[in-house]
Amino acid sequence: MMKEGKREHTVLVLTVTVLFNMLIIMLSGISALGRTELDKGWRVIFHQRTFNDVDLNSFRLPYKVSRGDRVILEREIPVDIGSDKALAFRTSLSNVTVYINRRVSYMYMNNIAAGEKTPGSGMNAVVLPDNARGGECQVIITAGNDHAFNRLPAFYIVDAWNGSAIQLNLSPAVSLIGFFLTSLGVIVLCLSFVMIFFGIAAPERVFVTGLMAFLIGIWSLYSSNVFELFSSDFTMNTRIGILCLYASVIPFDSLIVMVRGARRRKRWLLAVGIMAPIVFIIVAAVLDIRGKIFVSGLYWLNMLVSAISIIITISSTGKKYERKNNRVFSLGIDVMTAGIIIDIIRYLIVNSIRIRLFGLERSLIPFFALAYVIIILYSYMVDIGELYLEQSGDAILKELAYTDPLTGLLNRASYNLLVKNLTGGKRVYTMISLDVNGLKIVNDIMGHEAGDMLIKDSASVLSAIFKETDKVIRMGGDEFLVISEKKSRGRLASKLRRMEKLLTIRSRKRPYDISISYGIASSDEDLTSSADNVYRLADQRMYEMKKQMKKERGSL
Repeated sequence: MMKEGKREHTVLVLTVTVLFNMLIIMLSGISALGRTELDKGWRVIFHQRTFNDVDLNSFRLPYKVSRGDRVILEREIPVDIGSDKALAFRTSLSNVTVYINRRVSYMYMNNIAAGEKTPGSGMNAVVLPDNARGGECQVIITAGNDHAFNRLPAFYIVDAWNGSAIQLNLSPAVSLIGFFLTSLGVIVLCLSFVMIFFGIAAPERVFVTGLMAFLIGIWSLYSSNVFELFSSDFTMNTRIGILCLYASVIPFDSLIVMVRGARRRKRWLLAVGIMAPIVFIIVAAVLDIRGKIFVSGLYWLNMLVSAISIIITISSTGKKYERKNNRVFSLGIDVMTAGIIIDIIRYLIVNSIRIRLFGLERSLIPFFALAYVIIILYSYMVDIGELYLEQSGDAILKELAYTDPLTGLLNRASYNLLVKNLTGGKRVYTMISLDVNGLKIVNDIMGHEAGDMLIKDSASVLSAIFKETDKVIRMGGDEFLVISEKKSRGRLASKLRRMEKLLTIRSRKRPYDISISYGIASSDEDLTSSADNVYRLADQRMYEMKKQMKKERGSL
């Protein structure tokens, strides 16, 4: 049954994840209907060589691009594009100049020698003038870094009336995932702080899951051009997006350790695996600040470091997960690890072929990250549910261990715990030892059911009088004990008088009389006495009262 439950959990999570990704892809297909591809019929000039009637999808640059290399692309703007349109294309680490009918219509960091700032990657949106239809278009792309790009960008004609649509329309699936992961990450991070404040179990897992969702979400928004809605600084956008991607492996490694646990003999190796991406990010940031290399230039090296770090972390942690009833964590880790490996292979293929391949242009990490976050959060909710049930079970067992089943009062085990706290301290307390009169006679004449009812009646009266402010304990059989830490003896005397009145009233409704003998002793009578000694003294006085009551009945 347990294995079937685990399979059902796994199938459910995988089904929800696949359907969610399919929904995003469907929505992205609908939103992409308003764009027109402009990839064929280009003239390409590169290294003084001219290539005519080029299809940008299949064109391969004959040489590797170096800093300062210039690629010129020319073609006519279609006549039937309509009005209020824009030419949109994404460039990587390059300066861009666009001429429409030999007039400059757009420039991004045109002079590469003018400053030391490296151009970033981003979406260029060129609003086409009214006379652009049928006119000449020339795009000059100048590499701002060695290996800035190895294939030519895709060009689209999109509506220019809505600036945000230009960014969202070109990579809608990744944009949606980016918005979802970023929002979810913020919510989950806030939730983790709330859990810390209220002391809820395992907030660190929620924190690292939220942090990874947030980092991958930010990078997805950058790679899908959404950053341009808020900032036109491509360099800063690229720096933030790439560093978020580099840092995302740290919470992922941390979650692996939290879930699987570290092996004692491999802790040094685990430390290396976790520290590797941290050191890499610090080195990359320093090199970028000093102008030695731009952070995106270390992308391939980051993928290598991340893969090695994950492999080391997994091999240095245990195979048994902390919670036996929940293996969905393992599924989430496997999915994300597989996604990273697949994306590395995708990156190597695309960069070795140097042409645009359908479905491989964009990183697959956002899709795998989305699946990973859904799986991990679902697993965590299952885990919390199981933990809650266990704690509830423990609470029930604890209540059974320290509660008298017949009366619902505290039992002798509770007394033993209370005595430990009272003994050896300077706290002043009073004990009232109580004994139900006539229980044996009731058991012999009316039966044990009537005897149990006599015990319940007595307990009900004691609870009504003392339980609100004092500890009421059934010591066993017909013996009860009240422990009060209130200093007013007059208050206790008043309560005992109320107890006797209530017992008399209750007796009128029963076929037996209900009366209780009691004795009182206080710790301040002998500060050197233990709690057990105080109880014995109270018990002794209770028996003296019981004897006196028997004498009075005998004389009557």
